[in-house]
Amino acid sequence: MNEVKKAYLDIMEAALSAYSREHIEEYFNRCGKDGVTEHGFPRLTSDIGILIANGRQSELKELFPQMMELCIREVQKPPTATTGNNFSVLELIGCITELRAAGTVDEARLDRWCEALGTLDPYRAYTAIALKPEDRPNNWAIFAAVSEQMKTAIGYTPDEEFIELQLSTQVIHLDENGMYRDPNEPMVYDAVSRGLFCLLIKHGYRGKYLEVIDSALRRAGLMTVDMQSATGELPFGGRSNGFLHNEGWIAAICEYEAARYAEMGDELSAMEFKSAALRARRVAERWLSHEPIRHIKNYYPTSSGYGCEEYAYFDKYMITCASVFYIAYTLCDPELEERIYPQGNVATVTSEHFHKLFLRAGGYSLELELNANRHYDSSGIGKLQREGANGEVCISIPSSSEAVFKTGVGACDNISLCPGTLLDGEPIYLSDGSFPITVKERFADADSASATLEIKLGGLEMEWKLRLSEQGLTSELKGERKLLMLLPYLHYDGEEESEIAVERNALTVKHRGSVCRYTSSGKITETDRRGSSRCGILGAYSTIAYFSLRVGVEIFNEE
Repeated sequence: MNEVKKAYLDIMEAALSAYSREHIEEYFNRCGKDGVTEHGFPRLTSDIGILIANGRQSELKELFPQMMELCIREVQKPPTATTGNNFSVLELIGCITELRAAGTVDEARLDRWCEALGTLDPYRAYTAIALKPEDRPNNWAIFAAVSEQMKTAIGYTPDEEFIELQLSTQVIHLDENGMYRDPNEPMVYDAVSRGLFCLLIKHGYRGKYLEVIDSALRRAGLMTVDMQSATGELPFGGRSNGFLHNEGWIAAICEYEAARYAEMGDELSAMEFKSAALRARRVAERWLSHEPIRHIKNYYPTSSGYGCEEYAYFDKYMITCASVFYIAYTLCDPELEERIYPQGNVATVTSEHFHKLFLRAGGYSLELELNANRHYDSSGIGKLQREGANGEVCISIPSSSEAVFKTGVGACDNISLCPGTLLDGEPIYLSDGSFPITVKERFADADSASATLEIKLGGLEMEWKLRLSEQGLTSELKGERKLLMLLPYLHYDGEEESEIAVERNALTVKHRGSVCRYTSSGKITETDRRGSSRCGILGAYSTIAYFSLRVGVEIFNEE
């Protein structure tokens, strides 16, 4: 088997290994008794079947058909709001195609499963879909459209009218960059929706909206590469962020685009996308190498639910990692060379809907949130990373005082890497609220391997210049008042605390073999701020000066 394909299966198997045999059997018995009430179990079943079809997980060969029979029975029942047929059908079909190709299950049984899925009435089988053109469902309708289109893979004719109706209500969610606007613009669901569009076309969709979707995928594919962090991560922002499945969507999108550009004869672009897919895969491989395996990027016990929304529990989101990387597996062109190429210099901005700025140069990257969704994030620099270093040592996700996911410090403070000032003698930072921000200049310079951003902060009445290079981040703040800068650090990740050393003009943070070193032209002092990001408990120091404040940030690994 091709090594790239094998690597995707390795990720799927590693994700599945987080479930003990006892856990799988208990889950099966529970669903057999209470019914399938969400899509975690069909995903688990499908991924077991895919691995069996590829010569793995032979110890589950006897249990798997029983699990599959349960899924097939349940998917034919009238759906409820939580059944998840929109998600389950496409995954069950993917599983069946792998099993048929491998000859692992007898043809009569496969034919019966195919008939059950192929003859589903899409208007009755799926929830949160459009029933008429004026309906405005969100991206569950794309899942339904893809599920229906995938019937072609098992020899059935999809309901084209249903697919076109769903897509007519979905293409209006696309912004000028081709990114998908789910409610409140979460970065994960932009990637999810575009990954599904890739799968739709891969499985033969050539209908009315092909050109619109394909054009959006081209534009947003380039944005995906620009937005990917130096460590390979998806941008932070909004719901369902910080989970292991996030980077699977980068891999899927970039595999699709790599194949596109290879077919066009553009080898350079194809290699760039293959490299981005590999970087994303290595993020998952890093986290899956830790014991015990968690479904979210922190080290808290899974049972604690730390960093998770109520719906984002282990049984649903752990196996989702495998399911999403299987999509990358199916979109991958195994003939393309795969290796890491240097990331290009970037100084890019999303549409106003996603309100993000990205800089990348010299092996560093930063993500600046301009107008945060306060239920998840705070404004300011919420991700600053360096290639090859621990992604959490400085900041990878900010904290918010209004966070709706499970936190660990009671009342949380807003923490990002950001400027501030004094208001009535009290410090106030960009992370504490939304201030008018004007981009004066942004520039990526390939010759000097640097990227620069200049912005004006209305309300705070200051100008902020940021420069990324091989030396790290240089931040310069100017204004006719006292100037503050909030300096975040990871205090505790669920297992380990960071080691902190502070001097008058320097702050050093050491965490899991990496170092973040802040230097400042002003005095550095500790604050009492504590926040919960999805990756752990954040703390913050502050630095202060009059009229001009320079702060440097360097990230490196301990020798």
